[in-house]
Amino acid sequence: MAKRENSHSVVEALNTETSAQYDNQSALTVSTTTVTTLVGKDYSHVYLQPDNDIYFTWATSDSDAINTSNNHFILGGSDIYILRIPQGIGATVYLQLQRKGGTDSTVRMTLA
Repeated sequence: MAKRENSHSVVEALNTETSAQYDNQSALTVSTTTVTTLVGKDYSHVYLQPDNDIYFTWATSDSDAINTSNNHFILGGSDIYILRIPQGIGATVYLQLQRKGGTDSTVRMTLA
């Protein structure tokens, strides 16, 4: 029998993109003050639906890490954005959000 080259079976490999958890969060009001949400090790993705443009970044603490010159932003509207959580950046991972324009954004969020 040939030696198995992969470290995961087919079923295990398929499950690397899924999560046993799927939790809708309370809608967030994102303003000029950074909103920080702890995303635990049980989750692999964040689903976001902002109604106005927002900046986002990942951090290892709840201290404000948003840099509007360098951080990416998400366009507001009806689209749902799926972000992969970078679990490798530290023992704890926070998602930080801040509005981009002059109007606060209501952000619907699901952790999965």
